[in-house]
Amino acid sequence: LSSQGDGSANGMFCFPNNNSLFAVGILNSHWTVMRSQDQGRTWLTVDSWSPTTKTAATAMAAASDRNGNIYVVGYRGLWIGPKGWVIRASSTGGDANTWKPVLDASEGAHSFASSVTVDSTDNLWVAGMTQDTAGTSRWTVLANLNWASRQFPFAGSGYLYTKARGIIASGSEVYVTGELATSNFSIVGLQRLLP
Repeated sequence: LSSQGDGSANGMFCFPNNNSLFAVGILNSHWTVMRSQDQGRTWLTVDSWSPTTKTAATAMAAASDRNGNIYVVGYRGLWIGPKGWVIRASSTGGDANTWKPVLDASEGAHSFASSVTVDSTDNLWVAGMTQDTAGTSRWTVLANLNWASRQFPFAGSGYLYTKARGIIASGSEVYVTGELATSNFSIVGLQRLLP
């Protein structure tokens, strides 16, 4: 993959409906989703997206629902500077030229999505971070139940920053993991949610 340009893979996903592997990340400053249908021997770019020619976008993670929809989450913007949540989806098993925006939003001065899961009733859950203009960051979870965010009150409790890193669904329960950092060390937290 490195022969195609400058970038990184941030996540992999197996889609059993069509025996595909997907790698998501950034390639030449573009949100990139690549698919392999031969156990990783060859890769085809099925989604390459950037909001503008001067703004980068990065895909971070992927998941699918029981109907065969594939969701990829990440952010738009450079690593330094303002960012916004992005969710893109394909309803055709990840074919090229089928990816559509689901959500492109900013909360506060700096926000990004880092992981995604689908629960037993096909609700989409996305975890990440938001940071306000004062620099206070919070774990944030969005759900397609109404796209309202749930922010966790870890910030302001002696933590310099907090980031939700992972989210999984088990039946109807959803669990979020992440990082809480002080000036001396980082610790990992776990939060249980109910839809």
